[in-house]
Amino acid sequence: MSLTQVNSYSNIGNTDLDNLMLSNNKLFIGHDKLTLTHMTDTTVPAIALGSITEIGGALFLAESEESISTTDPHTSATVADGTVYVFINGTTGLAYFTATAPTWSDSKQGWYGTSDYANYKYLKNYNIVKSSSSYTKAVIQEGWI
Repeated sequence: MSLTQVNSYSNIGNTDLDNLMLSNNKLFIGHDKLTLTHMTDTTVPAIALGSITEIGGALFLAESEESISTTDPHTSATVADGTVYVFINGTTGLAYFTATAPTWSDSKQGWYGTSDYANYKYLKNYNIVKSSSSYTKAVIQEGWI
């Protein structure tokens, strides 16, 4: 199951948003409340159940643990060893690894892919180093806010 869109900015009076704010300690639009599981072992990291992230003007909720694909959408190959990033397709809600660095989007106020991947939001707090089948959290890159 992918992440499910629960609201959009175009409907600020949405009761789903009001309920989310109450149940998630006043979640404010634009703030990630997202957790990855399995960060330091050989299990591919997953987005934890109940995690919420904002993508392009909408909140997305993980209604179950969401595994991250090891197939890089940019290359269609298994993501190579080294620094990898996690990003979520804002259309499907599916999460992926990629070795392609993010680009800042002024219009969306976030780190996103480009061209065909413009609706893929990078999760700035989760820069990962992959070594064979081991995944560890890396230091956040300078310039990421």
